Amino acid sequence: MKMKDKLLVPAVVAIILIVGFTDSGQTPAPKPIGVNLNGKMVTFSKEDGISFFCPYFSAQSTVSPNSGVSVCLRYITDYQRTESPSLFTLSPSTTPLKVDVLHMNLYNLSRDTYSSQVLKPSIRFLSSGSETDIWTGVCLTVDSSRNLVQVFSRLDMSIRKFLPYPYVWSGEPVIDFSGFDGHLTDVQVWDRPLRYSEVYSYMTLSSYWSSIGSVLTWSNISYSIRGKTLLEDSYKWFDNIVYG
Repeated sequence: MKMKDKLLVPAVVAIILIVGFTDSGQTPAPKPIGVNLNGKMVTFSKEDGISFFCPYFSAQSTVSPNSGVSVCLRYITDYQRTESPSLFTLSPSTTPLKVDVLHMNLYNLSRDTYSSQVLKPSIRFLSSGSETDIWTGVCLTVDSSRNLVQVFSRLDMSIRKFLPYPYVWSGEPVIDFSGFDGHLTDVQVWDRPLRYSEVYSYMTLSSYWSSIGSVLTWSNISYSIRGKTLLEDSYKWFDNIVYG
């Protein structure tokens, strides 16, 4: 090989490396896209379940604490008042927050066997025009900066209560559902406590699938199924007629 040719080889390699670094900086890899579940519901039994997570989350992802968290969802179940089904567990592997339904309008929040808070939505905040909805809409808001929690269910809300121990959410965008027979739809998670007006908007019948959670949203979500769990078209109430 001639001396001139030897000098050209490193020059070409250098050009390739420069172009590669430039392209890498200008065109970052797009985030994975999840599934749009608007208009869908999940049907499962208490022996089975499903976990939802954001499409670009992995077990190796780093998460940072946030000032609060909010979860909104709609569910249907036929459990008896003597039962206490588990509704969901948020961030099960980092900062688990479990929500159980003690009866039709009483919710228990727990992080472990020593820390729990019972909330009773009994204050009317929606008009009676929403009573015909077949779904039970629930919103949980946690304000970590002020150590406050509140639950909204159907037409009613609880008072804002101080948590017995501070809860700082890790930011892990995972929510698990198991422990009850029924249907589930429109799951949304935010990395902040929702304002009253935002909860009101989610709870109204005209707002089905219109809310978009900042961490998890029903219109762009990933999921993992356990056991006999079925994804199918959702029930919705139109002019006093149930469509499925």
